[in-house]
Amino acid sequence: MFFDQTTQILLLVTVLIFVSGILLFRTKRTIAVALIFVGSCVLGYTMATLDPFLNLWDEQFHALVAKNMMHDPFRPTLYPDALLDYDIENWTANYIWVHKQPLFLWQIALSFKLFGANVLALRLPSILMHALISVFIYRIGKIALNDRIGFIAALLFAVAHFPLEILAAKYSTDHNDLAFLFYVTASFWSFWEYRRSGDRRWILLIGLFSGGAVLVKWLLGLLIYPSWFISIFLSERSRFNWRLYIPVFQGLFISFLVFLPWQFYIFSRFPAEAGHEFEMISRHLNEVIEGHGEERFYFLKDGLIKMYGGGLLMPYILLFGFILLIIRLKNWFQRTMFIAPVVIVYSLYTYAETKMPGFPMVVIIYGLLSLAAVIFAFYGVLKCLSSYQFVRTTIGSSMLIFILVQLMDISKIEENHTYKIGWMGEERKKELFELKAMSSLEKRYGKEEVVFFNANYTYAGHIPIMFHTDYIAYSILPSESDIERLKLQGKRIVVFDGELPEMLRENEAIEILNFESL
Repeated sequence: MFFDQTTQILLLVTVLIFVSGILLFRTKRTIAVALIFVGSCVLGYTMATLDPFLNLWDEQFHALVAKNMMHDPFRPTLYPDALLDYDIENWTANYIWVHKQPLFLWQIALSFKLFGANVLALRLPSILMHALISVFIYRIGKIALNDRIGFIAALLFAVAHFPLEILAAKYSTDHNDLAFLFYVTASFWSFWEYRRSGDRRWILLIGLFSGGAVLVKWLLGLLIYPSWFISIFLSERSRFNWRLYIPVFQGLFISFLVFLPWQFYIFSRFPAEAGHEFEMISRHLNEVIEGHGEERFYFLKDGLIKMYGGGLLMPYILLFGFILLIIRLKNWFQRTMFIAPVVIVYSLYTYAETKMPGFPMVVIIYGLLSLAAVIFAFYGVLKCLSSYQFVRTTIGSSMLIFILVQLMDISKIEENHTYKIGWMGEERKKELFELKAMSSLEKRYGKEEVVFFNANYTYAGHIPIMFHTDYIAYSILPSESDIERLKLQGKRIVVFDGELPEMLRENEAIEILNFESL
């Protein structure tokens, strides 16, 4: 195993917690679910500490914007100060940064306030949200189906490879996607609690969580409402009774109160930047943006394998499990509440030209509940084959643990976060050296107002410099006018060595620094 000793111990502790939860579920279900939450936290912490540096792509930018939002949460910026001219259409090098909705960035900024601007604090909100999603899945499964399917699905999510790598920021768009999944899942959990209890206070939570989802990613965060509306229309005998739809619109109204103020705010304060970003969002449907394109039905085959693992059989297993799931549901209202969100999401992203592997993760809970239904059916087969409880428990638990290990895909995690693969190992060495060099920069320049150029030791290396220090850095080379402007501002100009023009090498106002000498 390529993991260090600490990681191996944490993985062993995680296994012991999850196995304890499995063994206790028959007699102490509340404790068993609590153990799933605790195990998810330990496993999430383990994943979050595998890479002590900021990961490309998105995490670096999310981290830096959140760090700047610590000081002014209503002024999202990539650079703390706009020292030079910038292009508002370049989200990797602009100033005002409204490329993403702000809620998940506010969460990270709060974590930075509490624990300091460091990599673990950056990933802490994702650790907690990931663990809570497991509890939401359990409750949804228990209310709609039964507690066994809910428990199995919660376990499957807790160890599923794809969300864990999103938590660890190895896959784009990292914390943004996990927060989106959290808020959308929370809105569906609130719906099922409302359906169970009839307590109208759950409508408030549906609205808050769904509005929060929009404030993380955008309008798909309202997924609960078309699903709810369609379920009423297709399954209720009095479908034309407008009173049945009142709770839907009450929740929707609350959601609008949550996310609309920010949209009005950024359009009034940063109209050019907000207008460009909203125009880019609309282009995702009909254009391949930033090279993120796949064949039309990518999400129905290769995308499922990417998200769930399991090879070529996985799409068929998921389909079989989903059919089992639909059959087990009590009525057509519940069935539609499971079918509608899956159909909406996969139809939308199948139609859209821009495709990224994590887009359909927002409905991953239905895939995992489908897998749980298959496992639950297998338990039923065992019950028919053997009358001995010990035999059934041993075989069933062993099979479940085997599936959990396969779903987690330890080997792939090793490839992504250790030196297991040669070229990735070399990149990892560069990332670790760059991280170490940050303290050397601070020792060298102290409190001076330094501006670095040609910060490309790693790709987009100017971003980690600004995150780990209070200096400003650019990946580009300075022009003569840039140099004059910064001199007038009293800045110290440092250019990292490389293929530099003579104009820079001969300019006495510039310090040339070899990054690898730090």
